[in-house]
Amino acid sequence: KSCSRSNTCKVATKGDSQTQNIARAVFNTFVENTGNTPHLIINNIHRSKMDPNRVIKDAAQGDTKAIEVYEAYHGTIAQAETSFGGKPGLLIDFHGQGHKKNSTEIGYYIFGKKSLGALFEYSGYRAVPSPRQPAPGRDLYYRGGYTTQVHGSRDGGLVDAIQLEFPGEIRIDGGKGLRKQFSSKLAKILEEYYSSNY
Repeated sequence: KSCSRSNTCKVATKGDSQTQNIARAVFNTFVENTGNTPHLIINNIHRSKMDPNRVIKDAAQGDTKAIEVYEAYHGTIAQAETSFGGKPGLLIDFHGQGHKKNSTEIGYYIFGKKSLGALFEYSGYRAVPSPRQPAPGRDLYYRGGYTTQVHGSRDGGLVDAIQLEFPGEIRIDGGKGLRKQFSSKLAKILEEYYSSNY
């Protein structure tokens, strides 16, 4: 392994509980509503074994199987991006957080009336940034990780990438019923955001 006893590697080991279920429900609802089929790429390896939202050294900890899975995951995203045929696209990276604010954290600082955060708020779900809360202030906030940095348009390119951090109040505390309701509305939010901007 790449971490010696004198060099302790810090990794996140908590899973993003229920985000896969939300992603699948959003995917199915989006297809049903629009007739379009987006790519759905899911990491099925627990992040304590391999975290694809980190640089490879931290993500795989030198484990050859973890490195193989990591490269397959990011290669699949790159392959999906090429299928856009040189046209603009959007990558949404689903995650979960437990910051106890019942607010989805959107990994960018755009907060106007037509922003993604505004669409969340208009649909009855708190978000940051949004017109209601343009910045996280002193609140804990995830601005986006490795996946959005590498596959997004920050340094050029046509594919934008946004990390969404869903609160535990929706993912876990609200149960299956709230997740289903949220997923349905999220599919509509993403449909509206995409059709307005791409």
